[in-house]
Amino acid sequence: MEEEKNAPARMVATQITPEYEAICAREDLAHIGSIQSTGFLIVGQTRSGNIVQLSDNTPAALGDQFSDWPADRFLGLPVARIIGASWLQALRLVQNADRPVPIPLGDTEPVNSEHWRCIAHRCDGYLILEFLPLDFGQPPEKLDLRDAVASVTDADSVDGLAQRSAQAFQSLTGFDRVMLYRFLPDWSGEVIAEATAPSLPVLYFGSRFPASDIPAQARALYDTAGVRLITDTQGGVSRMVPTTPADQDQPLDMSRCLLRAVSVAHLDYLASMEVRQSMSVAIHHDDKLWGLIACHKGPGALIPPARFPDIIKAAERISTLIESVLEERVEREIQDAADNNSGRQESVRSAIHHALSSARAVGYSRDALVSLLSRIRTQQGFSCIGALMGEQALLVSDNGTVSEEIALVTSVAQFYDSHKRMSGKALLESRALHHDYPDAPKLPNVTGILAYRPIEYPRLLLFIGLEELVETITWAGNPNTVRTGIVDDRIAVRPRDSFEKWRVAERGKSRFWTPQDHKILFEIANGLRIWMTQTDRSELGAGQGQGQGQDH
Repeated sequence: MEEEKNAPARMVATQITPEYEAICAREDLAHIGSIQSTGFLIVGQTRSGNIVQLSDNTPAALGDQFSDWPADRFLGLPVARIIGASWLQALRLVQNADRPVPIPLGDTEPVNSEHWRCIAHRCDGYLILEFLPLDFGQPPEKLDLRDAVASVTDADSVDGLAQRSAQAFQSLTGFDRVMLYRFLPDWSGEVIAEATAPSLPVLYFGSRFPASDIPAQARALYDTAGVRLITDTQGGVSRMVPTTPADQDQPLDMSRCLLRAVSVAHLDYLASMEVRQSMSVAIHHDDKLWGLIACHKGPGALIPPARFPDIIKAAERISTLIESVLEERVEREIQDAADNNSGRQESVRSAIHHALSSARAVGYSRDALVSLLSRIRTQQGFSCIGALMGEQALLVSDNGTVSEEIALVTSVAQFYDSHKRMSGKALLESRALHHDYPDAPKLPNVTGILAYRPIEYPRLLLFIGLEELVETITWAGNPNTVRTGIVDDRIAVRPRDSFEKWRVAERGKSRFWTPQDHKILFEIANGLRIWMTQTDRSELGAGQGQGQGQDH
């Protein structure tokens, strides 16, 4: 029995469950309370200059003079006791900095320039100092960005920009594999470029990764810090002492800490990819996270930790350059798409204008309205258009109007109103209506839905539907599995352990909704609002006319 208990855990692949996704979503990465043991970290209060928190490996890192001290013995000591006059320099250098900055160290203090490199940043009333060991006391080589900058700037398309950026950065830094990863609207992502060391094959180009691989709270950190670094997946972690800064009751915000520890699940994930070092750098477009520069180094010689501040500086320069060039290239692609799609919106506007003009002459009939919506549905490739207009309900599909339209449209309106109360969102958007909302009404030939009730005109509810799009996707491993097993007599859940290409014909989803679809929805809603207003006036006028006849 003892042998069985100490044997390695046998992990068995199983389906991802909502419980597993909830565990991942709850993990507070910004307040994780530990660092990677590659270096050490000290938190000083800017007002007093005293140490209020530190990583528990600090005494050992400082050497013989402090090696037998417990970590909590440092609390309340001046930070200058450790780094001398560099404390005052650090206060001055970070004062107007929006990101961690290098701090010059002296050559005589316990932490000196011969053995350590320091970076620091402000967080509320604290100065967070991180220390990375120098490689045998040698300062890291400076990176020459000139060739990389020239290569990236010359790219003439988004795909070309991605591939040149990956190649330039891989050559510059020495990572084994550098990828450009682009997020899709559902936060899954696709590798659109990959550059590797000469001896390594390209593995992930064209592969898609599920949104759960980079959960929402991890994506949010890229808006704060821009860089996530793992200096050694096997290096272990050191916890912060005390759990919260000595003068606070809230955990330290570590979102901008270079040495911030990462999720155990993510370390396991990287181990399955045979990655020992990892760095990801955010790429933003329109103030939104657009993609990542993802860098991996496998078994073998690792990049010395003290090189990373320079590598990160270079990465940020490259990412800024990518963002600048991307702005131009994406705008060009958007404009090309807009030119191709401008006819869509114009055709809707023209159809509505023609229908309203005809109705003013011959009357606002139900048949005319059905004809208008049928024409728009066919032109735009929607599977249906439905509208609740006061007491009138319409549903047009590829089979014409549907006999149960009043009940169906009313049930959609009730579902929309319930969703809006819970979510606070005026727009209901889904690519997989019955997967996302099992209680949603069943609409014929509808997989995706976009629904809207104008706030200023609540008598109207409008929705458009899309049919299923069967799409063959190449995933990096089966995205629907995790591993479960018993570790230390407890049930453990781990990420998938295979990233081999896994092709599947994905069903049950429509195409992605686009900004152009949103504009068309609003265009139709505006046209129906005018139609309803004119109908009300016509009915009112007819009623007044009858009354006048009776008076005479």
